[in-house]
Amino acid sequence: MTVISWINTESALPDKFITNRIAVIQELTTPDHINSRYVSSKDNPADFVSRGVSPQKMSTCHLWFYGPQFLHGDKQRWPVAYDKHWNIDYEHKFDLKEQTTSLASMTTSQEEMIYTINHRNSFKVLNRIVAYVLRFIKQCKVKNHQRKSSILLTPEKLNESLNTIIKVIQSADFKDEMRKLLKSYAISPSSLLNGLAPFVNTNGIIRVAGRLETSSLSYHAKHPMALPYNDPLVTLLMQDTHKKKLHYGPQTLLAQVRQKCWPIKGLSMARSVVQHCIRC
Repeated sequence: MTVISWINTESALPDKFITNRIAVIQELTTPDHINSRYVSSKDNPADFVSRGVSPQKMSTCHLWFYGPQFLHGDKQRWPVAYDKHWNIDYEHKFDLKEQTTSLASMTTSQEEMIYTINHRNSFKVLNRIVAYVLRFIKQCKVKNHQRKSSILLTPEKLNESLNTIIKVIQSADFKDEMRKLLKSYAISPSSLLNGLAPFVNTNGIIRVAGRLETSSLSYHAKHPMALPYNDPLVTLLMQDTHKKKLHYGPQTLLAQVRQKCWPIKGLSMARSVVQHCIRC
């Protein structure tokens, strides 16, 4: 009964999938040529099979092999034809035929999603969760026989996950700087990145330059990734580094973090992390 109402309504339906399927049915049928009729469950062969039935009972099922009894009799014994009073009045009304099939989309932005992950106060846990999510997305884009069955996360995958987290943090706090750097414009003199010679690398991450350009240090140490001051995920990263390195002091902690990242007001954040560490 509900499906018949959907097919014969011009109102919007609450579910996107149902809306798209009903729109296809409406395009292939017209009320002038097809009369919708309701078939009860006891007369519906499809309903009978979907509820589960043994092979023995199926072999003797008259409904499955011959259909409902009313089809073998006079048309006057058929179920009642559709009546417009069956329609359900929906709140939002617009033409269903204008709806297009769409993929499932996130209700929150990528930035909001990263910040709402239950990481159990561990940056390592957060990094691994994001790595699994990224791998799942990639697996969905390839054919079944091309998918990798290994559940282990490689260092490359974890590094890719870290870059993703850093980009999310930067897009939330350095939005204006990112836009100007991508267009090769000078950043604002009041920006916290001013004086650090920031640039955007090929991965879309803001890094800082300096006098270490000609040194023999690694690329990450010469051009660490810029991180904002007092961001909760940046604090989480410094807390994990503090614990991993057996509770370094503020200066040593900051030096360790700067091997890859350059937090704004890093020494102040490092002191705060050490001061709030229960063990220290």
